[in-house]
Amino acid sequence: MRAWRRGTREMDLLLGSFADRYLDEVPEPELDDFEALLCEEDHDILLWITRRAACPERFRGLVSDIRIAAAARARAGD
Repeated sequence: MRAWRRGTREMDLLLGSFADRYLDEVPEPELDDFEALLCEEDHDILLWITRRAACPERFRGLVSDIRIAAAARARAGD
């Protein structure tokens, strides 16, 4: 729910879509990282996803997965 209620439509789509599609498949440590990511500011997360700012080490793998999922959705026309 928190992934879909971010405050900006862009982050709702990026994080909510990722959560719906992939969170059932990720291991527990990555779920913890996703929960921690949701506590970060939308502006910062967007900068990390778009590579306009350095992503903290803890979130690098997760942000990369979100970026890949978003690119796949864009290619599929979702």
